[in-house]
Amino acid sequence: MTFPETPKKNLAICSISMNLPFNSSFFRRAESLLS
Repeated sequence: MTFPETPKKNLAICSISMNLPFNSSFFRRAESLLS
């Protein structure tokens, strides 16, 4: 599956969040900064 319109940063964040579920706090912080 390919998502050409999806920024690489988003894919990286998704992969990191899935590979490192214990970093949920960091992911939330990133979301707050992006939003």
